[in-house]
Amino acid sequence: MTTVNAANTYIVPTTNREVTAPSQPCFLTWLTADESNATGDGTVATVGAISGFTDVYDQNNDFSGTSFTAPVTGRYFLNAHVLLVSAAAATSLITTLVTSNRNYTTLSCNVNIINNLGCSGVSFQTNVIADMDAADTAYYTIVATGIGADTAQIRRGTTQPNTFFSGKLIV
Repeated sequence: MTTVNAANTYIVPTTNREVTAPSQPCFLTWLTADESNATGDGTVATVGAISGFTDVYDQNNDFSGTSFTAPVTGRYFLNAHVLLVSAAAATSLITTLVTSNRNYTTLSCNVNIINNLGCSGVSFQTNVIADMDAADTAYYTIVATGIGADTAQIRRGTTQPNTFFSGKLIV
């Protein structure tokens, strides 16, 4: 059994009884290039606003620019990761997964301890099951304070991207 209309196949069962939904919203995108001087003096930087994102896949074409737009009301698993470098003098770092209904924030108050361990950067990951209505959006921000100027860099990575954003409709 396959559920289709004139333009799309919605549900495809296999002979082994696995079910795929090729139009189900699902995306993985990563930072196209490093974003220099993104934050440092309290500037809120939207991740991807400088260099953009490169889609690995965007199954329903719901990711554009820096944000995901929910095509239907439901619960979405969202996963965002960012690597910030050149932030040794920062006193605090805050990342926020911003959605139309609410924000999900990660906070690191004492960055100097991390830097004293010899780390070259600080990374954050946010995972959430977010309730989203049709046409709601989601995007990721980071803000560093205490540096005195916008000198912190959002790092793409070299062989494997360190800053990415992904999500999928789960119910």
